[in-house]
Amino acid sequence: MNLFCTPPMDFKNLNKNLESINLKDEEVVYSQGEKSGDGYIIQFGNIQLKHTEIMPPKYPVLGPGEVFGVWKVLFEYEERFFTATAIGNTHLIIVPEKVLEKELAQMDPFLRHCFKVWIPLREHFRDPIT
Repeated sequence: MNLFCTPPMDFKNLNKNLESINLKDEEVVYSQGEKSGDGYIIQFGNIQLKHTEIMPPKYPVLGPGEVFGVWKVLFEYEERFFTATAIGNTHLIIVPEKVLEKELAQMDPFLRHCFKVWIPLREHFRDPIT
């Protein structure tokens, strides 16, 4: 068993319980500064995240199975930290803000802390090791 390999996402069951959307290339999911708080799981396609004040040489691109849009709820921000834009045809599963809030409220405090610390998105903004 490989502890560092993410198990495959069960999209079939998620699609039964949550709504989803299809996006075309360059379609914006949400913009930096928005007050909305839904989270998203990428079923297929890619999402690019941009922040107007963080100018890395390469913006992060997320792919199938990755989660985004949860920072606002997870870290209790007032607004969105990034602009999320589809790259190519992309299908997203929507996790409503109220569902995220409910699940986080019920989560064990230690696991919630681990989730906040382990969230991998920050790795995309680090300078490459040379």
